[in-house]
This record gives sequence, C-alpha cells and structure tokens, in this order.
Amino acid sequence: RLGGTSASGSPLGNVGVHTLSPGMVLTDLLLEGSTVENRKAFNILCEHPETVASNLVPRIRQVAVGNKSGRQVRYLTLRRALSFA
Repeated sequence: RLGGTSASGSPLGNVGVHTLSPGMVLTDLLLEGSTVENRKAFNILCEHPETVASNLVPRIRQVAVGNKSGRQVRYLTLRRALSFA
C-alpha cells in the first residue's frame, strides 16, 4: 500500500518502492561490543560490505530500469544459505 501511494503521489514522476535485504553484513556497528563468541558466529553468517554490494548493486540497477514497483532484492536467499552448510 505504501508503494502505490508513494509512487502515484510523487512530483518526481515514476518512483518505485522496493524491499532490499542485504542479509547480515560485517560492519563496525555490528562488531562494536561483540564478544569473541559473537565474532566467530559473525564470521560464519555475515559477509563483507564489498561482497554484498558487488552482488546487489547491479541487481538494484536492473530493478530501477524496469520502471516497476514492489520488487524484492535479496542477497542471502534460502538456497544460498543452504549452499554454505
């Protein structure tokens, strides 16, 4: 509902509202105050920002060119997560 309202009421013309899910990304904010045990888990579950960005940015650009709204762009899908196991 938000997507339809925002896109139709924009003075800028076509505006798309999408969902972006980068998954867990290793950032200073995430690591701040973490324990050694936390960091071990983060090393398994998280990706570096550059890795996520190199995957997501081209896909985000594709969505932007498509002139559609309501798309979901995810980095860590269930299939990708299971492939690490």
